[in-house]
Amino acid sequence: MRTSEGQRFDIESVTLTNEAVDEFAPKFDPRHSHDPTSASEGMFGGVIASGFHTVSIVWGACILSNCFSHIAVGTEMDYIKWPAPVYLVIH
Repeated sequence: MRTSEGQRFDIESVTLTNEAVDEFAPKFDPRHSHDPTSASEGMFGGVIASGFHTVSIVWGACILSNCFSHIAVGTEMDYIKWPAPVYLVIH
């Protein structure tokens, strides 16, 4: 069975915390848009999660939810698009 474009998978809900972004961004995507002290001056007007962080979260959730049990994956990604930033809300 092959997956196809637009196919949907049911995965567990995931919460992305400020702490997780603060830990991920400096190591793997150290841009100003992920830094609490300088993000407000950037094009997004506040802190956003790294796109690659969100991809990693979805990837992990898919593996844990067994979405890809019928196929071999991980050798290539053809197309990734981030239609909107993931803003962080301070609670």
